[in-house]
Amino acid sequence: MPADPPIACVMMQKDEDLLLGPWLAWHGHLFGYRNLWVIDNGSVSPPVLATLADFEARGVHVVRSYASHADYLNKGVIVGEYIRALDMTGRYELLIPSDCDEFIAMRTDFGFGCDRDIILGALAALYGETRILRIPFQIANNPFRDDCYIWFEFFKTFFASGTFLSLDHGHHRGQSRKSPDRRDTSIVQIHYHYPAYERIKDIARKKWIGREPLDGIESAAAYTGPFQHLVRNFFMEREEYEALFAEQPQFYLPAFRRILGQLGQPIGATIAEVADETDRTPLILPPNRASHLPEVAWFDEVWYARHNADLADARMSPLAHFCHFGFKEGRWPCEPEG
Repeated sequence: MPADPPIACVMMQKDEDLLLGPWLAWHGHLFGYRNLWVIDNGSVSPPVLATLADFEARGVHVVRSYASHADYLNKGVIVGEYIRALDMTGRYELLIPSDCDEFIAMRTDFGFGCDRDIILGALAALYGETRILRIPFQIANNPFRDDCYIWFEFFKTFFASGTFLSLDHGHHRGQSRKSPDRRDTSIVQIHYHYPAYERIKDIARKKWIGREPLDGIESAAAYTGPFQHLVRNFFMEREEYEALFAEQPQFYLPAFRRILGQLGQPIGATIAEVADETDRTPLILPPNRASHLPEVAWFDEVWYARHNADLADARMSPLAHFCHFGFKEGRWPCEPEG
């Protein structure tokens, strides 16, 4: 195994029974277990406690002194304090805050990549940057279709050595003390944001950080506060939940779960080798009125930008434009065959 890179990753979690093992295995695979810090927010689940003990024995740093709900509400400050302290050691070129459902990957010319060497190469190119570093978007899991992911609008921030100034709760608006500007990177995250339908209410309760009493919110379908995305989970029917994914382009990326299976920490059932996998991430398109589009293609960002001159007015990346509008309008994601 190659030497661990000078990259630290810090995460706070509580009782993440399905994702803690995969998160530790994946980021240990990328960065080395000794470069991972887990701030445990008072876990009581026996499987989670066993997972923490197992990976702590491998070198992961587990912090158990922030166990209250008030600590969770203060997550950005607490994670930021650890990033600041690690930054001051001078040992790390990059410092990455994370949540337990987020997994580092990268954008490639024709999709997404999970290869360790390629990811570390892209991260190494960021060493010495003074601006805040930004993960410009994520791809989120489809809970109804293994290995398929959809465009996800969230962006996250991380830090190069000597730049940390501050961090917010969701890691969206980190600030650099050396520059007010930001640099969008080729790093993305695979975000297991969407639980199985049977778990959506429990997850919403767990992630609630609003000031309103949760019992009242659960019975208030008309709530329009800042955590509406969680409240809707209490009222969503299965068909409505499934429709969120069926009507969007899907990126088919089996390599991620396959590597997790090889690391002994699969998400869901382990999958077999994919014999025909290429460097291109297949793009599965939902049926729509533009019936001339193929069911399976891939996305060529350069080609799409060249053949859609109105992108300059849209003020969004070619990939974001296609996922939001292009496929509905019948625009090809790549050069048509033939």
